[in-house]
Amino acid sequence: MQISELTQELLDDALSIYYKHAYERKINLESDRIKLGDVKSELMKNYVYGKPLGNKGGWKLMKIIIALNRGDIEFFVDPHHSIYDENLPKELREYNYGLKNIIEREWEKAGIPVRGTYFERREEIRKGISK
Repeated sequence: MQISELTQELLDDALSIYYKHAYERKINLESDRIKLGDVKSELMKNYVYGKPLGNKGGWKLMKIIIALNRGDIEFFVDPHHSIYDENLPKELREYNYGLKNIIEREWEKAGIPVRGTYFERREEIRKGISK
């Protein structure tokens, strides 16, 4: 997916899935929405947009990342605790990584380009062979 194909609807869908699993609630488009213009501007400057969103497990540093990788957009969830791993209880690390996997799998099912899986199929997607 090219930056020009990134839409507000896709961002809203990605956030809806995140909030559904991270907080077991629907997204509030007034307060939770990530604005398309902000994302595109940041991608053009720094090739990456990140926003801490946290989760119901109390880990406030978990974030959504949208990155520009070789001209393609990719989404992923960053548990943001690699530097804290040794200090975190094993249950919290497992919860955060489990949540990351659930969100990313649902993004993939919704057609949102996820880091790794999207790039494995990028050429097929571009040629219209796979979705």
